Amino acid sequence: MSRFPDRSHFASWTGTAPIDASSGEHVRHRLSRGGNRKFNLVLHIMATVQLRTATVGRAYFDRKIRALRVLLRRHPRRLRPQGPFRSQPVGMPWSLR
Repeated sequence: MSRFPDRSHFASWTGTAPIDASSGEHVRHRLSRGGNRKFNLVLHIMATVQLRTATVGRAYFDRKIRALRVLLRRHPRRLRPQGPFRSQPVGMPWSLR
């Protein structure tokens, strides 16, 4: 990849680099909607194909999912919303009660 001087330039070109969306003292980032959309699509297809078979990418994904499940078990109140929140509005025909 001699076309790009470093990893951040490559990520910016593909549209996978985070963009600063901070306001005041609240620091946050969002994903870029720009970049080379065709190449971004190819990256997405490569990732989904890796998840279908037993590859290094699938092993990485499985490790991350296991770590997330452990985290959710240890800190359920901190990471999951509490209270009267529902994923779908009540009274709608598709809501499951």
